[in-house]
Order: sequence, then C-alpha cells, then structure tokens
Amino acid sequence: MKAFSTINLLIFFSIMLLSVKMPLELIHAVVWVVKHIYVFIEFMLDEIISLTFDTDPRTTEIIVFYLMLGIGAIMAVVIFNYIVDLWRQAKETVPAWCFEQKAQLQNTWQTSPMIKKSKVVCSIALGGSFAVMLTLG
Repeated sequence: MKAFSTINLLIFFSIMLLSVKMPLELIHAVVWVVKHIYVFIEFMLDEIISLTFDTDPRTTEIIVFYLMLGIGAIMAVVIFNYIVDLWRQAKETVPAWCFEQKAQLQNTWQTSPMIKKSKVVCSIALGGSFAVMLTLG
C-alpha cells in the first residue's frame, strides 16, 4: 500500500512538472480537443432536448446552459474531492516515508567507505547541475 501511495505521489509531481514544462502547442492541442468535446456535448443535448420536449430554440438554449452548468459543477466538485483526498493521503504517508528513507540513508552513509562517499557527493553535484540546466534551459 505504501508503494502504491508513493507511486501516486510521483505520478502527481510528474504531471505537475510536465504541465510546467509542456510546450505551448501541446496546451493548445488539449484546449482544442476539450473545446470540441464541449461543443459536441452541447449540440447533442440541444438536439435531444428539442426533439424530446418539442421546445423552441431559446428555451432549449436555456435548458442546455443550466444542464451544462450543473455537469460542470459536479465535475468540479468531484475533482476537488479527489485532490483533497490525494492531499490528505500525501500528508499522512509522505512524512513517515521520508523518515524511513532518512534513517536508511543515514545508516548506509555511516557504514560506507570514503571513496563511495566521494562518488555519491560528485554524482549528486553533477545530477543537480543537469537538473538545473534542464529546468532553466
């Protein structure tokens, strides 16, 4: 269960990093797809309501507007509840996981020879510099 929570947290942070570093064209593509899905659903609701209830176009537009508003509100509440649950789960599991990892690393560090310690320090410095170049570049 702990590994599953860690994987969920890593996926969340990966998506956040991708959304920050995502190219503008990809954002436009996602918005384009969502817009067309929205227009299609709106059109289908418009047709279904006008054929089912035999209403005039203005009344149909009002009904579709409030239906879409309700659907959007329900989706927003569901997404908000999912994010709150994910946040609560992360607050419970991440500190314990970090404490375990810290204890394990401290034990490993104290028992390692000096040459291995120097390799670790150099690797972290090199990896950190590449991460900074990737993030800022």
